[in-house]
Amino acid sequence: MSALTLPQSRAPTRWIVLLACVIAVPMVAIDAGILNLVVPAIQKEFHPSQATIGLMSSISTLMLAAFILGGGTLGDLYGQRRLLMIGTGGILSATVLLMVAPNPEALIGIRALDGIFQALVNPLALAILMIAFDAEERPKALGIYGATLGIMGGFSSLAIQFLNQTLGWRSVFLLVIGLGLLTLFLMLRFGSESRAGGQRKLDWLGILLCAAGLFSLVYGMSQASGAGGFLSAAVLTPALFRPKLPFPKPG
Repeated sequence: MSALTLPQSRAPTRWIVLLACVIAVPMVAIDAGILNLVVPAIQKEFHPSQATIGLMSSISTLMLAAFILGGGTLGDLYGQRRLLMIGTGGILSATVLLMVAPNPEALIGIRALDGIFQALVNPLALAILMIAFDAEERPKALGIYGATLGIMGGFSSLAIQFLNQTLGWRSVFLLVIGLGLLTLFLMLRFGSESRAGGQRKLDWLGILLCAAGLFSLVYGMSQASGAGGFLSAAVLTPALFRPKLPFPKPG
């Protein structure tokens, strides 16, 4: 059984750590869905196809789903606070690149990279929160966490629409940058490191094959509007692609 390195129980900074986690998770949620709210403005500038719009909107969530288990394991191995900060820094870098993206293809590539960094932040923020609070205070902390996430989600949509209509679609990424910088400051200043010991291994091949399978499915479905419907070869060929996962044979 692996041993878990815990920070001191009821550390004075635990409520600030809660604030950092509450900021980090909405940052990922906003970052993942931000393009969906500014699609008309992107269409007006770049005139992308429907398939390209579908990929731009879904690729980061796709990469998040494919790599999220790996992100949690990396945090256990190398430190949850450290990997959360690396993920946040990666999201900030990708967001700056998105603000200056010259074409839809660049947007898709950057969004894919962005989703991988989101897979580091999303599971580790909650893991850090669970460690920062003991069993007695944890329900209260989780209640505040959940309620604040809902409130921030509502206000973020209003902020994105305001920025989009007043300063243009590229300005909406300033919201993600602000949340990311605040997360980095709070975790660097007040967060404590924690990790799981023991002999754990990361199945990189399985993660990559899972990502390839999910990408082919979503890419195939995104071709439906311009390729003659869901039963066309352009849809079925990638959508039915299934990489062979290296599972050990029973017995």
